[in-house]
Amino acid sequence: MYIPILTLLPLLAAANPMLIVAISEVPSNAAPGVTADPSSFCPTGTWYQAKEDKCPSGFIGCVNFARYSSVCAGSKRFYNDCSGEQGLGNFYNCANGFIGCTTRTNVCDLKGLGGAEALPVQIPIVAEGVGENAGWKCPPDTTYFGAGVCATGYLGCLGNKNDVRCSGKVEPGVCPIGTGIYNVCGNGFKGCSTNVNMC
Repeated sequence: MYIPILTLLPLLAAANPMLIVAISEVPSNAAPGVTADPSSFCPTGTWYQAKEDKCPSGFIGCVNFARYSSVCAGSKRFYNDCSGEQGLGNFYNCANGFIGCTTRTNVCDLKGLGGAEALPVQIPIVAEGVGENAGWKCPPDTTYFGAGVCATGYLGCLGNKNDVRCSGKVEPGVCPIGTGIYNVCGNGFKGCSTNVNMC
């Protein structure tokens, strides 16, 4: 059984003013807390689980409806990352408003919430050894490595340039284990950091 979205829209808008429904119908058996992605940030066939909806597992981001119950249920195993279960992609914190797991590697380049253009993000140009810029700061004992510093294309905070993450192979937008989450912040920071207050 399906309930037309026009019937539910006033109730959904009252419960969550940021919700912009991108589909015409919602299954009547839809799991609570799963919302249509606000601005098509999620890949086709997935839904957006918002932080405010509080999955017991701590999951935030895009998930296939069939996997929602297994991803959201259980004890806390997601800590602003996607390591609690395979196949959920990487964790992003974007200037356009998207926060969470997705397999969409260009999520930070998409239009922002409500269809607004994504904020222009300027990669900070900092010399090796400089750990802060425009109000953000790398964690203690780390340095920001900007565009062109690492042969791998790695962007973010690291202990030193000889780190394998700077000299090995790194996929764009992916944070190797131990380097935190990938951020694209309105304050200009772009890259991996363990500093949860980077943006």
